[in-house]
Formats: sequence, structure tokens, C-alpha cells
Amino acid sequence: MSERNHQAHETDDIDRTIGANVRAELVRQGLTQDQAAAALRIGQTSLSERLNGITPFRVNELVRLSRRFGIPLARLLIDIN
Repeated sequence: MSERNHQAHETDDIDRTIGANVRAELVRQGLTQDQAAAALRIGQTSLSERLNGITPFRVNELVRLSRRFGIPLARLLIDIN
């Protein structure tokens, strides 16, 4: 695998991991994707793309979610290698 492909693969893994962490926190908090999308001021489709690692979350979105969840931002970044 070329260095560029390796880096892209790692980025995809990070995006999927963050999406999974956010999804797990939504479940823990008892929040719907619609509620999370509204908190981020994005559409449900855009949120779904982020949760599935298709589109990366922006840092400000993760900060907004961590505040909404009442958790440290680091919890959304767990298991990122």
C-alpha cells in the first residue's frame, strides 16, 4: 500500500471510530439522530454521513456535541490510534 493510500485508510478508520463513539453516546444519552442533527444545525443526512465515517466531523461539531452530552470531548475520541 502506498503511503498516500495508507494515510487515507487511517483517516477513514479515525472517521469511522469517531462516528461510532458519537453513535454510542447518542444511545447512552437517549437522544435521536434528529436531535443531534438539530444541535449541530445540520441535516439528518449530513449527520448520518458523519456517523458512518463518510464525512468527517468538524472539531466545532464534536465540541458542541460534547457540551450537549455533558461529557469531556476526549470521550468522543477514544480508541483513535
